[in-house]
Amino acid sequence: MFGDSSGGESASAGGSSEEGGDDLEALFAEGGYEEGDEGENLHPVDEVWAWALENLHGSAGYKNLTHFDGGASDARKTRHEFRAELSYRDWLWQNEVGGSGVRLVAELEVRVDDDVYATGIPDSIDDDDRRRPILTTKDFYIALAIDWFEVRAGYQIFSWGTGDLLNPTDNINPTDFSDAFDSRRIPVMAAAISLDFDFISLEFVTVPTFTRSRLPLRNRRFDALRTSALPVLNPEDPEEGLSGVQWAGRIVGHVGGIDISVSGYTGYSDLPSARLVVIQQPIQALVVDPVYERIHVGGIDFATTLGIFGLEGGLGEVLGGIQLHGEAAHVFTEGTFGDDYLQYVAGINYQFVDLILEHDLTLVLEYASEYVTKKAEGTQVNGNALDRVFKSAILARLAYEVNESISFEFNAALILHGEENFYVHPAAKWNVTDNLQLEVAGDVFFGPEGTFFGQFDQDNRVIFEARVVF
Repeated sequence: MFGDSSGGESASAGGSSEEGGDDLEALFAEGGYEEGDEGENLHPVDEVWAWALENLHGSAGYKNLTHFDGGASDARKTRHEFRAELSYRDWLWQNEVGGSGVRLVAELEVRVDDDVYATGIPDSIDDDDRRRPILTTKDFYIALAIDWFEVRAGYQIFSWGTGDLLNPTDNINPTDFSDAFDSRRIPVMAAAISLDFDFISLEFVTVPTFTRSRLPLRNRRFDALRTSALPVLNPEDPEEGLSGVQWAGRIVGHVGGIDISVSGYTGYSDLPSARLVVIQQPIQALVVDPVYERIHVGGIDFATTLGIFGLEGGLGEVLGGIQLHGEAAHVFTEGTFGDDYLQYVAGINYQFVDLILEHDLTLVLEYASEYVTKKAEGTQVNGNALDRVFKSAILARLAYEVNESISFEFNAALILHGEENFYVHPAAKWNVTDNLQLEVAGDVFFGPEGTFFGQFDQDNRVIFEARVVF
């Protein structure tokens, strides 16, 4: 939901990773590998270095998050983080014609902080400990490709849907909400098959085990349970075995200038429904007992431009630059403690050319909401589920590039459901060199007490990040 847009989320399986390295290559060029050597008479160290420059990419950086005030349940104002990423994406074997072979995608991530948001490493194939692991993967899979057919197996992150700031059809990967406004997608161990034809493509996914989303830490910033008047039990994962396997599939078509896809998912919600129960031990008490409900989701999304109307001249050029997109998904819950509901988002993208000092401004504007088709029958606890915050909301992003090195971005979300409340995230980025990136950003919350963003009015903060990429 509230992702680290600067960072760190992996694209869909098979996407590209961030690359840099011109300065580093120049630094080590003298006496090293030169074009034309073709690996002959190279010192082993130089040979390894040349291979690493060509195949390994990543980043290492420092991140500082400083709040203006002590939080409602966390008096600490500053957190320091070290982040490092290393990725390898290449063919292990490829036929002479190309397009077919075996390739490896391996992305490792290390995150260490001084407030124990991250600790240890995953102790099972699922990344579902209460705290995020220090060492984890993003995409980490092996793929067999034969022309129009590809099968992948391993840890994967899937990005489905056309929404820019919200994706109701994207249900395969859970989310790490340890810091709700600096979140990341959690990869899942999965097998996927892709079939790609001229005008249509298909993708089928199976996830054999359940991985829960990671909620904000108790008594820390953005703790979703801090306002609960009742004790909250730890939820239990669904039963393992064939009944716990999750399935998903989608069909993507390209017709008449419109990209449209239909998707489906059956599995478990990675965020629990809050139910009220009475326990007898050690004394009789009313408590919140969260439960993961089995769900079935049907979705549809599209993307096109107004250029499909075929108008010519200046008006046609303007309309051709306006991109429309939208998606909707209906969630059917098998259990009695989760609603059935339709969640949807629709929006536009447009780039204003030479708008400010001959520089371009990109606008993304979306409206997101939901409609409950069937209320839960069981006794629930009212509250804001992190995946259902935008019940009537306007989402916006402005991006302004001064040049190839300096850019500004402004993200905002305004919730109109109930009392108005909103959130803004401004950011300024500077690529000092090909290898050094600096960013200053902020999270600012507005709204009456009791609203979603208003409850975080003591959590306003400034974020600074410096990264070396290679």
